[in-house]
Amino acid sequence: MKRSLFLTAVAVATCSLVSAEEPAKNWENETQLTFLSARGNSQSRTVGAGEKFNWSKDKKALELWAHALNVESDNQRTSERYDAGEKAEWKLSGRNYLFERAQWESNRFAGYNHRYDASVGVGRGLLKTAADDLFGEIGGGYINEQLVKAPRNDFVSGRLYAKYVRGISKTSSFFQDGEYLHNFDNPNGYRVNTETALKASLSTRMALKVSYIWKHVHEPPAGFKRDDSLTLLSLLINY
Repeated sequence: MKRSLFLTAVAVATCSLVSAEEPAKNWENETQLTFLSARGNSQSRTVGAGEKFNWSKDKKALELWAHALNVESDNQRTSERYDAGEKAEWKLSGRNYLFERAQWESNRFAGYNHRYDASVGVGRGLLKTAADDLFGEIGGGYINEQLVKAPRNDFVSGRLYAKYVRGISKTSSFFQDGEYLHNFDNPNGYRVNTETALKASLSTRMALKVSYIWKHVHEPPAGFKRDDSLTLLSLLINY
């Protein structure tokens, strides 16, 4: 009898452990891989990789990211971009939050070897439904650039940012964001960055992403164009 009671207790405890739900994970990581190749009358190749890490707990959140992208056409490198950064958020009452953000970029084909961008500000959730998510941010900071064919440039900056996410279905979504960077030392030296993207899940861990990136520098260094654009097809791996 005692043995039966003991075995029953062990069985109940085991079932309880198996059925117990694991605690919700407060972080996620996304790896992005890009490879496009064309051969024929002309040859081109795009190779890229990226990593994005998000963590949140209570009223705090942290985002870390890094990307590298190289584009070659007819065995000549036509684009080379690198960036890395971090963003910390502190939630206030309601839909408002404070943020601190810092980023490093390198894009010699756009006229700068290094660009350091730091800013602080406030953000707010503007729209939140089952299918739609829209938020905006406003802040100020400082930008320092080591240019390719010009002296180092630095200035106090202002920043406006907004991002819209639309859930198309359970497995696909649309993204649109836009960023305006103001140059308080030279009002004509403003920049605009946008990304339009569509993501479709292949499984619980993998997805395909098609994105169009447009960057505008109103007064670029001498010999460089104002606009840069890029279309990418990427594989996303989430865990």
